[in-house]
Parts: sequence; structure tokens; C-alpha cells
Amino acid sequence: MATRFNGKTYEEAHKKSLKSLESDSSIPRHSQEIPSQKSDTREDYSLIPKEVARLINPVIESTINTAVEKLLLEIGKISQQLGCHDKKFSELESVVSSDDSNKMQKKTDQLENKMQDLLLKVDNLENRARRNNLRFVGIKQTH
Repeated sequence: MATRFNGKTYEEAHKKSLKSLESDSSIPRHSQEIPSQKSDTREDYSLIPKEVARLINPVIESTINTAVEKLLLEIGKISQQLGCHDKKFSELESVVSSDDSNKMQKKTDQLENKMQDLLLKVDNLENRARRNNLRFVGIKQTH
């Protein structure tokens, strides 16, 4: 980016002085090389981002690769733990299911036993009720 000086860039404003410096033979040779040194410096400055990128990119890539590897290991551990938890959950479901079915079977057995007891009581009560009734054989009934 060129610097503006009174509406002109630095190069435009000092163009005449640069031409006079180039044409003046009394000035030592090294001062005439200043413009080429400027262009070399500009080239050097333009190479800096490329060089920095060339040096930093492998570091960034290795850092990212290391982080990704760590993440993949963690994901593997988590998925393994998830598999173990799924297995345990399935086992717990089957245990709870069998416990529930055992409880229901026990309850059914208790109810069947109670029903048998009640049937026996009903039969006993019917028999006792009949004992109080007298039966006469051979006598005609009158109403």
C-alpha cells in the first residue's frame, strides 16, 4: 500500500529525485542500488507469509492429527462403555421381567389356593345345612 503525500504516492513525489540520483555519477555505487534493495525487501516481505505458512502448517496439522486421534480414542472408549451398558440394561430388563413374572405366578398360586379353600368351605356349609333338614321316607307330603 503506497503512502499518500499531498495527493501523490511517495514514489511519484520523489520520482525526480530518484532519477537525478541514478544519473549522478558522483554518488557512490551502493546508494544507487537502493531501489533494487527496496524491491528485494518487498520480495522478502512477500515471502514471509508463505514461509510462515510452510513452517506452521505441519505443526498445525500434527496438532490437529494428535487431537483427532485422542478424540477417536475417547469415542472408542465411550462406544465400548455404551455397549457394556446396553448389555447390562438388557440383563436387568430380563431379571426384572422374570421377577415380575415370578411375583405374578406366586400371586396366581395364592389365589388358586384361596379359591380351593373357599370351595371346600361352601361344600362344608351346604352339607351342614342339609343335616338340619329331616328326611322322611315313605310318608306323603302335605302342603
